[in-house]
Amino acid sequence: HKELALVGSWDWDVTSTRKGLNIFEHNSETGHLEFISNDLPDVKVGSQLVVSNESIIYFVEEIRHTKERQYGGGGYVIAGKLNDENKLEVISYVKTLSPNPSGCVIDPKQNDMIVVHHTSTRNTATKLYRQPDGSIEQKIEYDDAAVVLFRLNEDGSIGQICDYDVHPPIDDKNSLL
Repeated sequence: HKELALVGSWDWDVTSTRKGLNIFEHNSETGHLEFISNDLPDVKVGSQLVVSNESIIYFVEEIRHTKERQYGGGGYVIAGKLNDENKLEVISYVKTLSPNPSGCVIDPKQNDMIVVHHTSTRNTATKLYRQPDGSIEQKIEYDDAAVVLFRLNEDGSIGQICDYDVHPPIDDKNSLL
């Protein structure tokens, strides 16, 4: 039985050589980590990984856009299992509907998952509105930093979104969780 270390990695400036999910074998006597594999190298894997009782690994792809290159639209939450060769096999890849998912947690009964998100002041839209008196004003809007609740299916795959909560911006600037 190997003791493994799973490390999520991503970069802002496209210089990292080991983005994605990195798998290491841990030597408990020396503390040494030996690199085994790099899975999902095109995915910006958040550093928080959650493992269920059934050895399913849950993690987020911390991006603010969609895989279809639609700017905005949110990131993803992923579920997978390691096969006999310690390579990740993805069983679910689901949109979170809010930008920059930063972490996830599953409940003790492993029926539900919560995904939290963050935003920044760079994610703004300036909208114009005509007021009842005919004057025109602008309103600057920010992305929602949502807490999204997913059901987990019996096989551990990620089910549908069943609820969410959005936190108001802090100081009318941005939302952070």
